[in-house]
Amino acid sequence: MFKLYNTQTRKLQDFKPISEKVGLYACGPTLYNAPHIGNLRYFVAVDAVVKSLRLFGYKVNCVMNLTDIDDKTLKGAREQGAKLKDYTKQFGEIFFEDLKKLRIDSIDKFPRATDYFAQMRELVAILYKGGFAYVADGSVYFAIGKFNGYGDFAHLDKEGLKVSARVDNDEYSKDNPGDFVLWKADPHFDAGEEGINTGNFSGEEYEITEKGRPGWHLECSVMSRELLGQPFDIHLGGVDLIFPHHQNEIAQSEAAFGKKLANYWLHCEHLLVDGKKMSKSLGNFYTLSDLEQKGASPDEFRFLALSSHYRNKLDFTQNSLLQAKESLKRLREFAFKSAEQSKQDSDKFFATAKDNFIKALEDDFNVPKALESVFSTVTEAYKNSYFGSPAQEYLSYIDQVLSIGLKVNTKGEENIIYEGEISQEIKRMVLEREKARQNSDYGLADRLRSKVNDLGYDIKDEKNKIRISKK
Repeated sequence: MFKLYNTQTRKLQDFKPISEKVGLYACGPTLYNAPHIGNLRYFVAVDAVVKSLRLFGYKVNCVMNLTDIDDKTLKGAREQGAKLKDYTKQFGEIFFEDLKKLRIDSIDKFPRATDYFAQMRELVAILYKGGFAYVADGSVYFAIGKFNGYGDFAHLDKEGLKVSARVDNDEYSKDNPGDFVLWKADPHFDAGEEGINTGNFSGEEYEITEKGRPGWHLECSVMSRELLGQPFDIHLGGVDLIFPHHQNEIAQSEAAFGKKLANYWLHCEHLLVDGKKMSKSLGNFYTLSDLEQKGASPDEFRFLALSSHYRNKLDFTQNSLLQAKESLKRLREFAFKSAEQSKQDSDKFFATAKDNFIKALEDDFNVPKALESVFSTVTEAYKNSYFGSPAQEYLSYIDQVLSIGLKVNTKGEENIIYEGEISQEIKRMVLEREKARQNSDYGLADRLRSKVNDLGYDIKDEKNKIRISKK
């Protein structure tokens, strides 16, 4: 049993899954731009939550949607004169490459909104037939006044609200809610021309032009139900999605089917840059590629993202990134040291260390607290020369969640010749390079070689040998 903070109740609650397999839905990227580090901080948080659940012993079915049709994607495609699928494909490729670099590999399914048009129209028909929706100017809107408790999830001040008649945009102000669009008339959009399978819409009880597309909020309601059922266990997202997106998801899903959408809602806080909101106009907008060009590794950013609790704001600064680099270096040095023979029995010590790590995670996925226990463990291990297989097993255990490369691959080390005194950090990078080459990850291997060179060492690849020497 562990506790998690439920946004819906604003309380820490014991987690009670619906079945043996936990159903988890995380709102994913909108494919109109490369993910920025604020997005990536959230994706790392999702990964840590899923991996923690699996470490606790749960089976998990994790779904993260890809928004490949909405106001932003359509606007971008039209500005480029490109087909929607071609336009979004380029950003999907960047997204998946960033996930790979950040070792985010816990998500099971990535449904695209354009693959669920038929099911979306079916949901609109259900809401219309049930009296929760109406047609205006060719679009279909959800009538928020027909759903009892609209605004409760987002804790809106209903007395002070200015309620609009209708809202056409996918995103809008918290202070000015209104009937939101379920199906948006768009004379410039033809699903057939875009190669989207629209399904069979015959027999619907409302008239609507075929030149239209789903509203953003409708998409997640359909994909989560199709892949996880309703209700499912956990819904994740950023705090900016509490309203209107998640409030509207709840309204349309629960109005249509008379059941809760999800039992627990988790929301990740914003990432700031030097204490300010990230924006291109302020010149503080970064992607993962930007960080790599400045010399930071994806693992260093991942460690930084993990160092702040998901419900707390993360202030990204050059100093915080440097601290993450040094902390990661210390852990990896210990990982390399763990291959040495222990001077005494340490099984009980590392068993306790594992318990401390998992107890921290059981407190609302408190990864920073878990990391504190890790560094305390490392300090004591150095003091008492606790190394060997128990240390390696411990590092492998915690890296199931942290995923920061604590499993040192010593295979093939006998083929590496170190000339003169070589630091443990250089040896670690050389071994990581070899592991990358064995996995055909030549981009990472080249980056590690460049780092070793920049630190004043030469790597010479000879037949069946690798020679490392000081320049």
